[in-house]
Amino acid sequence: MLIQYYFLLNITRLLCCRGRIFASNYCKAGNGIQWIIIVFAFSTFFLRSAAAAAAAAEDELLIGSTLHFQQRKGMVKENLRVFKDAGFISPRAGIRWHNWETKRGVYKPNEYYSMYIDYMEQATALGLMPMQTITSSNPIYEKGYPKSREAIEAFAGFCEYVVQKYKGKCYLYKIWNEWDRGGGVSREFRGQGDAASYVRLAAAAYPRMKAVDPSITVIANSVCTGEKFFEQTLKEGILNHCDGVAFHSYHYRLPGDARKPEAYIKRIKGIARLLLKYNDGKDFPLYLTETGWPNFTKRGGSTDEETADYIARTFLLVKTIPSVKGLWWYGFQDDGLNPEHNEDNFGIVRTDLTPKPAFYVMRSIAEIVRKGRFVEKMKSPDDGLVALKFKMPDGRDVLAAWSVVDSVNMSVTLNSPGIPKDTLMVFFAGYEPLERDWGMREWTANRNAPFIPDAFQFTVKSRPFIVIGDLTSISIAQVKRIAFSDVSAGTGGKPQIPARVGSSRPVGKNPVKYALGNPENYRSLSSKVYGGSSDIDAGFYVSWEKDALTLCVEVMDNIHEQDEAIDGMWSGDCVQVAFQSFDKKADSQLYSEYTLGLNKGKSLVYREISQLKQPAGLAKNVSLNVKREGNKTICMARFPVSELGLPSLKDGMIFGFSLLVNDCDKKVRKGYLRWGDGIGSGKDPSAYNWIRIEE
Repeated sequence: MLIQYYFLLNITRLLCCRGRIFASNYCKAGNGIQWIIIVFAFSTFFLRSAAAAAAAAEDELLIGSTLHFQQRKGMVKENLRVFKDAGFISPRAGIRWHNWETKRGVYKPNEYYSMYIDYMEQATALGLMPMQTITSSNPIYEKGYPKSREAIEAFAGFCEYVVQKYKGKCYLYKIWNEWDRGGGVSREFRGQGDAASYVRLAAAAYPRMKAVDPSITVIANSVCTGEKFFEQTLKEGILNHCDGVAFHSYHYRLPGDARKPEAYIKRIKGIARLLLKYNDGKDFPLYLTETGWPNFTKRGGSTDEETADYIARTFLLVKTIPSVKGLWWYGFQDDGLNPEHNEDNFGIVRTDLTPKPAFYVMRSIAEIVRKGRFVEKMKSPDDGLVALKFKMPDGRDVLAAWSVVDSVNMSVTLNSPGIPKDTLMVFFAGYEPLERDWGMREWTANRNAPFIPDAFQFTVKSRPFIVIGDLTSISIAQVKRIAFSDVSAGTGGKPQIPARVGSSRPVGKNPVKYALGNPENYRSLSSKVYGGSSDIDAGFYVSWEKDALTLCVEVMDNIHEQDEAIDGMWSGDCVQVAFQSFDKKADSQLYSEYTLGLNKGKSLVYREISQLKQPAGLAKNVSLNVKREGNKTICMARFPVSELGLPSLKDGMIFGFSLLVNDCDKKVRKGYLRWGDGIGSGKDPSAYNWIRIEE
């Protein structure tokens, strides 16, 4: 609808302006009746044209990316020029309430926002369609989330002001960013952003924004913690207070096929089904305002080439979901120069605007994903081949095909009824098009093989291959797999030497204990520093027998809070522990992680993820006994090696191991004590410590 609006607005302006000039001269000559007939005829023509354009606009996808001008990163003029050259039409940036209203009722941005204001002027002048995310708490009304009546009304007033300021220039707004994870508030308030309070905020802001400019599109908070919170907002009635909803999902840290674009799209289809459920079976506009695969060097990172493959696959696949109206890649420009930090390496251009391969890929497919109408997913004799067919507004057909199977080439043969006459344009995403005619020979199998004029053959791997031309009634006649491993297979960083190697002794022998209660082992999730052993202290040991590992954790905590849902125990007082088997039969991309807790009086072990690909849920074959004695909590858990993918234990064996003890007070996860990393600060088994089995 937003793209339709831009088209109809320009047509209306043309009719009104040109019509007034022509009519004033024509009617002076006494030809009023003729003028009415002419206006009617032209109006009919333009309305039909507008209707046709509107129908085409229904197929258009808003494509964009995130810019960080509000953080004073980049160069406005050059960034926008390169942004537009990539084929993007919608830059996304944030406007922070507390930077604009430092005195009640007075809206005056501080000097820090001069770059943002310049960006908005230049973006609209270039014909781009910026999305403004209005976000952040404002301590002059309320610290943390705006939940009081006064703070909610003040935030709604600020939203109204922003729409008025940019009326006629900006038509796309989002109310807050990642409310559920703590976006826009300081660390001490994270975890307090419930669904009901967000819906109250949107209910106050939405009507005031639309009253200023009914033509704008207002999008609800980008949920980032998952389906549970998303559905809670639907139950609270968020669809009554917005024109669309947003969702964030990142898959780059997940193992195996779960990190690929196809898994991402499967999840988004589930979100679309939830919207159908809460919207009387009708589609509701869905905006995907963040996803991406960063090029950092630790586990989960992608090579530049893999990101280029995935950006093409993601945008092409999104076109298969009718309710998705826009996709914004995160991000456009790298945020820094640290090769090990994910946030510094999300861009499709580097900090100095040097393009990465993903830039050229995006530029080559931008018109297809913006304007192409999805026709069908073609039937293939091989499930490992994805083949999507589109129709462009000028009548051209487009086929995009790729393999989701690692380490193989796929030879694809197309068949067309009759002998096609039209020339094809073909290219791998990111490369220049090549002109080809129909026809092929299977000469590798038989040097005397005949020429087949109504067939066409090409080979694909992970990068989409694009075929453009008259593809009416074509079919995929054959797909052949050809084993062809990459020279450098695999992604996700290099194996790393652990920070520490601990020891495990047999059950019954004096164990090696590890103390955690010191500032070096504490990670704060709020503005508060480690409060010392009187606040929280912990220690643990691991002992072994041939077929099992026993973990004992002792925690001293003056307050014990654990009444979360079973799959959310990690957000209360609990122990989180992770293992990785180095056995040659084990999948080195996977790991096992568990949450141990005394939940509502019950000792529970929740399996978050399994190296053996067992489902998430209660790990019933792991025994756990948790006792609370005064301020002390003792956890004793026994993990069978069959649960962890470990072979029978013996002297000298090693395995990856990480452990953290969460500290939650007054429903706020303050921080945690840790031995190793790779759990609390991002799922990264390369950051685990190791444990060595000793006699």
